[in-house]
Amino acid sequence: MRILLIDDDPLLLEALPPALTRRLPHSDITTALCPQDGLHHLEQERFDVVITDLLMSGMPGDELTCRIKTLAHRVPVILITGVPESPGEVLPAHLFAVVRKPFDIAVLVQTIVAASDSSNLAS
Repeated sequence: MRILLIDDDPLLLEALPPALTRRLPHSDITTALCPQDGLHHLEQERFDVVITDLLMSGMPGDELTCRIKTLAHRVPVILITGVPESPGEVLPAHLFAVVRKPFDIAVLVQTIVAASDSSNLAS
């Protein structure tokens, strides 16, 4: 499973891939420190799942997710955010899931597997 992880937090980009690889041993994780680099990877490579933050410098996560869907409309996008859920919040159609920070790694892994399964069904 090919995963693209886009976040402007270098500590998260350093810590999360090994944690995911331990739980998803056949995964191949590419990281991008800014939205523009993430979009460049999407233009050049194929991914099964994209994980991105909501609040980043350079481009807000909601704009980034829309651009991701323009480049790779079948790739499920998981949004990770520290922004609290608001009452009545509805998941935008272009997102597979929102995972709130701080997150349990097992929950994120389950979400990634479900997203990848949904992507394989759509192919």
